[in-house]
Amino acid sequence: MTAKQQRHTAARLHHTAEHSHYEPGNDIFLHEGSAPPMLQAELPVPLTSRAIFWQPRHDGGEGSMLHLPFLFWLIEDSRPVRIVQIGLAEPVRFLSLCQAVDKLGLEALCMGIVGEGQSWAGKPAEQQATLYGDFSFVTTEDVARATRHAHEQQVDLLVVDMSLTDELMAAVRTHWAPLLSDRAIIVIHDPENNSAGVEARQYFDGLVQDRPSIAFSQSGPGLQIILHGRSQSERLLKLANLKLGMPGYLLARQVFSRLGQGLENAQTARRADDSVKRAKKAADAVQQKLAELEVALAREAKDKAAARAAEQEQVALVAELQAALFDLEKKARDDEHVSACEGEAAGETLREELAEAQALTRAQGAELEAARAARLANAQKREKLEKLLKVAEEEKAALVAERDSARADQKKAEDALLVQAEEQDERRKEAYRKRDDLARKLESAQQKMDAFSSQRDAQGAQIQALEKGNAELSAKLKALVVQADEQASRRKDAHRKRDEALHALDIARQENGGLKEQIGKLEAQVRQSQAKRLAIWQDFETLNAAYDVLQKKTYQAEFSSNGDDVSSA
Repeated sequence: MTAKQQRHTAARLHHTAEHSHYEPGNDIFLHEGSAPPMLQAELPVPLTSRAIFWQPRHDGGEGSMLHLPFLFWLIEDSRPVRIVQIGLAEPVRFLSLCQAVDKLGLEALCMGIVGEGQSWAGKPAEQQATLYGDFSFVTTEDVARATRHAHEQQVDLLVVDMSLTDELMAAVRTHWAPLLSDRAIIVIHDPENNSAGVEARQYFDGLVQDRPSIAFSQSGPGLQIILHGRSQSERLLKLANLKLGMPGYLLARQVFSRLGQGLENAQTARRADDSVKRAKKAADAVQQKLAELEVALAREAKDKAAARAAEQEQVALVAELQAALFDLEKKARDDEHVSACEGEAAGETLREELAEAQALTRAQGAELEAARAARLANAQKREKLEKLLKVAEEEKAALVAERDSARADQKKAEDALLVQAEEQDERRKEAYRKRDDLARKLESAQQKMDAFSSQRDAQGAQIQALEKGNAELSAKLKALVVQADEQASRRKDAHRKRDEALHALDIARQENGGLKEQIGKLEAQVRQSQAKRLAIWQDFETLNAAYDVLQKKTYQAEFSSNGDDVSSA
């Protein structure tokens, strides 16, 4: 591993550690493993894959998370070597492709092309450069000129995330289509809302009609997948061949839809939590300001009370001075013997003290008015802060309600997926039971086959013995037939000789009557020959009957062996 790759790997690990919304069970850096047994099902979508349950590392706009589970699974299933995304309307989609490549450890290169009117800066650009800079890059060149970065290498995955204009269609058809490999896949985000050009729409519609395709039409932005190359994985082809009404069509889409909606709800809940935290922080700041204002008001009230007490003291002092002045004037009038100069001097002194007391009273009155104005201003500030606090509380309540609603929606989606997974688990268990029954039946059939093989071997030995006996009987029969033929030949010879003898007898009778005794002997010989011939024919019939019985047993043994073979099969 190069030093640059080590730096990028360390940055990815540090980025993961800083994001607290990752769940340990679904962390993107977990090793590949099987999904829970109850989520396994006989679907084109392998629920045993962890890719569809990955948590994205990055946040996006509204609706940007809906198709990330499918994109994760698509990367895992197709394992592209070169990925090109035209348009970065939602940066999280391109970053998620890079995330899947990073997680799977693919020897792939990801290229993003910034579309017209789009920008690539800020946090997404920083995350791409920091986490995936060793195998991905983003260019701001136009779509046609960006092909120079391909270096005439074939593209396995082409993603379009921008408006489908006629200019874009011409660039794709002229410059990028020749670079597509024999297993290339085209992905179009939100084709219904991005179809800005008639020719572009006709071009992509033609691709959909000519090649297998997968469409996800749901609330929010849709997704169109075109299997452009002729060499595609079996699972992708099965998913593309599922039509509305066929078993698994709705279920496969529900799996991706609910997982995507779960990611979207989780992002909404995180944002609601962040908004609640910000509102709570603002409310805490308002509360702190209110507390500070209350302290200031209490201090001002204390100062006001002190000012009032001082004012009362000054009023009392003025009253005492006025009373003293009045007493002095009265005393001056009453005491005629006191000189006028002394009385005027004392009065002047009292007047100066009275003027000073009145000036002090006016200053304290001004301070009191300032304190009253400050109190009024503080009261207005407090009222304003109370209004802001009320608005913040209302916003907080609305955000909490929105967060609770998002969590409830996520809970419903998770519960529905869990129910569906439990149903799949029951079907899987039923399939396992059927498999075990079939295995037991196969084992029993194998035992029967073994017994039949032993029986067949025994019957084969019996058949060989019967065939050997049949051969011996055939040889004896042939010998008997030869013997019978010889006996017949001898009988014919005997008949011929008898006829000759009879003829000779007649001649002899005519010649000599003394030959009767010889004729009697000859007739006795003839009778003996006929008796022997009859015995030979009886033996021949017995052998024929034994041969028929043996032949019948042979046929029955062969028929029984064939019948057992048929029933076993």
